[in-house]
Amino acid sequence: MNLEVLEVINDITLKFGGFVMAVSYFPQIIQIIKNKTSEGISLKFIGMVTLALATFSFNGFVVMQNGGGAGTFISQLANLIPAIILVILIVVDKPVK
Repeated sequence: MNLEVLEVINDITLKFGGFVMAVSYFPQIIQIIKNKTSEGISLKFIGMVTLALATFSFNGFVVMQNGGGAGTFISQLANLIPAIILVILIVVDKPVK
């Protein structure tokens, strides 16, 4: 397989993977809003994922600033935003024990 084909496949999978991951946060967000509780959702796990996404987003920004494509930055940012929303909802709507 030549490099051009690999780059096209990589571009497609990057966009698809970024979209799927970004959408994956919405069932949790909807559950918290609908049930008015974040019980059963680990703040530690989501917090660590959000921190990782922030570092990946920063890396994508640096790559973009150095002449690379914006795809990685946009994909990571599209994941970071709902992750931050989820963390805020968990912190604000702590379950009653």
